[in-house]
Amino acid sequence: MVIDPREARGVSIRHLLVTLAVILGPGAAAALQPAAITVAGATSLLPYARAVIGQWSRDNPSTRVALTGGGSLGGWYALRLGRADIALSDIPFSPGTALKELPIGKMPVLLVINRQAGVSNLTMGALRRVWRGQVRRWSQLGGRKAAVRLVVRQAGSGARHVIDARLGAPAPDVLQIVQLSNGAVVRTVSEMPGAVGYVEGDRPWLGVVVCRIDGQAYRPGGPWPLYALPRLYFPASAGPAIWSLSHALASSPRKTGFGIVPAARRRFGG
Repeated sequence: MVIDPREARGVSIRHLLVTLAVILGPGAAAALQPAAITVAGATSLLPYARAVIGQWSRDNPSTRVALTGGGSLGGWYALRLGRADIALSDIPFSPGTALKELPIGKMPVLLVINRQAGVSNLTMGALRRVWRGQVRRWSQLGGRKAAVRLVVRQAGSGARHVIDARLGAPAPDVLQIVQLSNGAVVRTVSEMPGAVGYVEGDRPWLGVVVCRIDGQAYRPGGPWPLYALPRLYFPASAGPAIWSLSHALASSPRKTGFGIVPAARRRFGG
């Protein structure tokens, strides 16, 4: 019997396994039900994934789900090494034929600036000069005399991937403070005079100035030059529980509450 995972939308794994157990005979349900699913990857997606997994787990109580970070690159390697069943990423990878890829949506990358910099609007050209070390004090851009200090994410971060692609890598002699999460970036920028960094997602980032770009503030659905494209990967040979959880993570309407703009509709598993 072949079961098309696309036909399992909205059907709990528990009900699906009961049906299979009846068809396959006694003891089949125990063999088919995975003890646990491990989800790993982008830290920017963890709050959203935690909310979705909580709901999914209530509908499928016999399957435990472990959620861990490690960044987009870490989640990808964990999946490839068999240490994770689903990888969350906002960096694009080439899955080949052994893995499935599902888009989650779009997540804006926002620039946050320390309030003492005296700057709240920059052109893309000015941002590139800041990032490449051609602007060393905010007074060069109409702000105060505070020195520019960059707060960046670690290598393997999806936000860093977007910034490096659009603004260029910082010059070697530019002071850079590396932080491992959006929250750590915001705290550092809020406390360090002249600091500027970047975060993913449209949320109330407190204590910092969210920079307008070319005079435009970010608004959902509006034009914006800096977007990460979060997605998830899982084995093409995965069982129905992993397919079901992957679909829930890719399609949950809760994503807008976590700063994720829904992607265009796409056939599940395509």
